[in-house]
Amino acid sequence: MTQQYSLADGPLPCTPTSSASPAGLYRVGRDLINSRSAKRQAKGIEALRRAAKLGSVGANEWLGAAYDYGCWGVAQDPKRSFTHYMYAAKAGSRGGEYHVGIFHLMGRGTARNHREAVDWLRRAARKHDPDAMDALGDCYRYGKGVRRDPKKGFDLQLRAAKSGSALAKFSVSVAYSRGEGVAANKRKAFEWCLRAARSGVSDAAHNLGVYYETGSGVQRNEKKSRYWYDRAEATADGKAPARSR
Repeated sequence: MTQQYSLADGPLPCTPTSSASPAGLYRVGRDLINSRSAKRQAKGIEALRRAAKLGSVGANEWLGAAYDYGCWGVAQDPKRSFTHYMYAAKAGSRGGEYHVGIFHLMGRGTARNHREAVDWLRRAARKHDPDAMDALGDCYRYGKGVRRDPKKGFDLQLRAAKSGSALAKFSVSVAYSRGEGVAANKRKAFEWCLRAARSGVSDAAHNLGVYYETGSGVQRNEKKSRYWYDRAEATADGKAPARSR
């Protein structure tokens, strides 16, 4: 791996004279950012930053998420997010490995590099991270950073879906719908889409609206179609795709 990384101000070694342990600061920070109080969240972020400098892998993961999504009072900053995720990944965290893989795949916070993405996603997948298996499955299905192998991609995503990944459930539905890596099957496409939508995937909720509207894989039902379109809009803050008609 050639990717270089550096933590803001540099990670500091944990010594017996530290005023608080990395684990203690991490726990305090994690508890505070889950508060509804902006002041408590700010204190939580500061505690996580101190823990991260002392080498806490968990704190780096949470800071990565904070800068990734722009939450807990922190402005969105993909580059800083990538730095924290990379620190966690280098320490062997499967969550860090997964996010570093995704950032390389998307070119988010770092240069787009599909081979690097595949390498990091494989590391997380070997540790049974279902979302990493799903993303790696996409790489095989579409030949991103690896030789295209739709069947291998589908098999990975089916394993991930059965392990509980909501994203993988939707991927399996799409595979059955398009006949990618598996024989096309409208009924199974619908069933997996339903599972994904019930797990909160907004795109799956939208597709269910289409299925019920068109009668693809299920009996037509205008009432259920409207329900799932509305669910898609609600879970995606009004950014769901337009209806098919």
